[in-house]
Amino acid sequence: MKIWIAITCLISLAAFAKSDKLELRYYVSGMSCGSCVSNIKHALLALPELKDQIVEVKVGELNLQLAAEKFDSSKVNCQISNAIQSQTSYKLYMDKEMKKLACNDK
Repeated sequence: MKIWIAITCLISLAAFAKSDKLELRYYVSGMSCGSCVSNIKHALLALPELKDQIVEVKVGELNLQLAAEKFDSSKVNCQISNAIQSQTSYKLYMDKEMKKLACNDK
């Protein structure tokens, strides 16, 4: 019985820990090489909120795992998009077909 309770608690804690992360995927137009990946990473470093966050950039795609308490979920898409567009000509999209911009502010 004690083992069952301990396992249940661990599962609950794991679910709670995962829920405090924002997992985001963006598609990036205009990226075609490793240098582009480097440019995106450099632009993202301009956001202090991204320090110590999980950032994966590959050609055409950006995956982030962010601490939810550091970002307003209603504004995070524009924060990320604006950071990238301020230093590059790339645009972020929410869909692989690149029809829905991550942010329509600009």
